[in-house]
Amino acid sequence: MNEQEIKTIRQSLEIMGKRSQALALMFYNRLFRLDPSLRSMFRTEIDVQAEKLMKVLAVLIGSLERFDTLRPTLRYMGSCHAGYGVRPEHYRTVVQALLETLEEVVGTRFSEAMRVAWTKVLILVSNEMLEGAAGAAAVKATAGTMG
Repeated sequence: MNEQEIKTIRQSLEIMGKRSQALALMFYNRLFRLDPSLRSMFRTEIDVQAEKLMKVLAVLIGSLERFDTLRPTLRYMGSCHAGYGVRPEHYRTVVQALLETLEEVVGTRFSEAMRVAWTKVLILVSNEMLEGAAGAAAVKATAGTMG
């Protein structure tokens, strides 16, 4: 990501201000409307899950200049999510739900530059997590052939 895209993402967070918990809850509501089957993957209360999401987003946004340092964590998260039953198509649904929620929360100030920057970062994150999921599947397949 370039410096302007990072600045744009952070600017959108400033516009949201203290509405981050509301954004997370709106995101999950939208996600479950887009794909109701995803609801069963969540074992914790949605308020707790929303708080976790916002913490992860805060770390991500705070580390965008050092995205390479996030790769191992994102890949690990991807392998964990694969264990929960998350499939590649679910990542597209998550990206769609988050973009639509951001647009709703930011309102008329959600610019095309914001959409592009958020899309870019969400695809970067998704790709790293999918790499982790693929690696976990490969290890599992290899272990299965050894037994």
